[in-house]
Amino acid sequence: MEPRSRRVAAAALLVVAWFGVLAPLHKAQSPAALDAVGAKPNNAAPPGEDAGGDADALATATATIPDADALMPLYATVAVKFGSDFVGSTLSVSVEYKPRKGSSLPSLWTAPETFLVDGMSATYSVDLFRLRAAQDYVYRVFAAAEGAAAVEVAGGYFTAQSTGWHRFDSGAYAAVSGDAPSFEVGAFAVYPSYTAHEQAKQWFQGLVAVDAEGWVVWMYSLCMLEAWDFLPDHTIALIARSDGSCSELTDHGKGTSAKSFKGEDGSLYEANSQLQKILPDGTLVTQFIESCGDGPLNFNKLSHECRVDKNSKDLQVLTTQYKAMVVPNVSVPLKMGPTQTLVEHVDTFATTEVVAWDHEANAVSTLYDLNDVFSPTSAGAFFETTAWNSVHMTCAGASARNAIEFHHVSSISVGRDDNILVSSRNLDTIWSLKRDGSGLQWTLSSHDEVGSDFTFERDLDKFYQPHAVIQLDNGNIVMMDDGTDRPGCTIMRTGQCFSRAIMYRLDREAMVARVVWQFEAPDDVTGLYRSPEDMQTFAQRSTWNEVGGSVYRLANGHYLVAFSSVESDDENPKGAASIFELDAGQQKGDSTLDVDGNRTLATKLDIPTPLSNVGMQNGYRFTPWSSIGGEAAGDPFNATAAR
Repeated sequence: MEPRSRRVAAAALLVVAWFGVLAPLHKAQSPAALDAVGAKPNNAAPPGEDAGGDADALATATATIPDADALMPLYATVAVKFGSDFVGSTLSVSVEYKPRKGSSLPSLWTAPETFLVDGMSATYSVDLFRLRAAQDYVYRVFAAAEGAAAVEVAGGYFTAQSTGWHRFDSGAYAAVSGDAPSFEVGAFAVYPSYTAHEQAKQWFQGLVAVDAEGWVVWMYSLCMLEAWDFLPDHTIALIARSDGSCSELTDHGKGTSAKSFKGEDGSLYEANSQLQKILPDGTLVTQFIESCGDGPLNFNKLSHECRVDKNSKDLQVLTTQYKAMVVPNVSVPLKMGPTQTLVEHVDTFATTEVVAWDHEANAVSTLYDLNDVFSPTSAGAFFETTAWNSVHMTCAGASARNAIEFHHVSSISVGRDDNILVSSRNLDTIWSLKRDGSGLQWTLSSHDEVGSDFTFERDLDKFYQPHAVIQLDNGNIVMMDDGTDRPGCTIMRTGQCFSRAIMYRLDREAMVARVVWQFEAPDDVTGLYRSPEDMQTFAQRSTWNEVGGSVYRLANGHYLVAFSSVESDDENPKGAASIFELDAGQQKGDSTLDVDGNRTLATKLDIPTPLSNVGMQNGYRFTPWSSIGGEAAGDPFNATAAR
């Protein structure tokens, strides 16, 4: 019996609570960036307090917040009803807003929208995102007729909804040090859990985003979240493994579950993973549930990646899918210690396909079967490594199999050369595949057995268990080198395990991968390692990120590096994830080519992570997010001079 997929499209209505009506404003005012609010500890008089009578009101405004049980409670809705002076006018409308106290960040503005006031009952409505839980906000509504300057027409105060989790509601969640971060918002997974306020048995799992001062400003409950990405229309794509049932915890019943079900023929199928597309307010737009039946060899779980291909016509989402393979009597050597090797004799493998999710049609299609590139039957496939791990494969029915995870794809991304970059954690390898599905472009691997097209200048430059691999516009490859299979780093001895962000330039004439720069924490190397002794010295002090991590290039040329799954030690007693923003320093020639070793640490964020599951997931990545729902810090009316 062939495994089936169930496609579920859903939409959820969020209940909102009436918050209050602002007294009408009566005087046209030029845009003011709430400067007075910030200058007086955010305690300015209510907008429009000096207004006259109701007869000359320009507009009235109301602010509402979601119900406390909303999946994503951190937003407000402002509704504006315009006065008689505007009837028949087409206006450009934007709302400016900020916390009344406790923030030095600039005001946020909603994206300007065109609105026709076609009668006295016409009401303009807009959502305000990037709100801090339980904080007081002031907002002002600005409107501009065609060819005219914008004027303030309404405004007021509201208090943002709380989340119910004390750690999210009580203040900044991430500790920020150094310069102000240049990113707007950063998103990361909360996994496995955080205790809810006054409810010790309740936990949170899902995606969380913090602003540049470390406050949680967005959240979405989803059990077993693995990866996520953002679409241009401000929807969010997410992937979650398991069935989403949160069987080991309670989360207010918020998690959207992927359930087992019976097919049309009466056969039972067991859900194993799901893809979701949601709106910024948490409304579920589309849900794809993957499932399998008739035994473990039909195991087909979606896993590990969720990356939007912004070059594709339909903005498809790239991810991976397991494919079971039986190869009789294979010996797999697992490196346990410096001289200890455990050999397992197995016959079942969980291999990988690269697949694409069409979230409009809600269908998944295969782009590549990685067994066509390198498979368990390839010569030299099973070299000694610490990386081999097992996957428990189950479908509907009582039987199950444990399989060696062969490819263990840790990331997929779209490159600059009409290519897809696929990284293999277990094989310490990166493949560049043609986007049109026509085959392999090149291979970069730290193991000769895989067949690398490029060599390294030195063995010290090789990467191990790569994650979050991306290609920059200049062709350079940047990644998180977790290092768990690095020489000296074994299952039994981890004293010389360390991780680094690293960038390579692919010299296509000499076919050599050359290190451009690298970064470790807390003891960053100025320049490149000069000897194995150098590496050993720093390895004993540098951070070891057990799984995941990420590197992103920001719009200003800085790099955002995340060590997201870190054990507690003397340097990091609380086991916090560490996020670094690095200034690339001097440039030479190509404006995107960084000088070897030249960079300055600009900002650091420390994010608390649970210590019980460090090697399983935790934050996984720290993804920069430019705008949750279209809001931005820039004044859309360019009225700075009027302030």
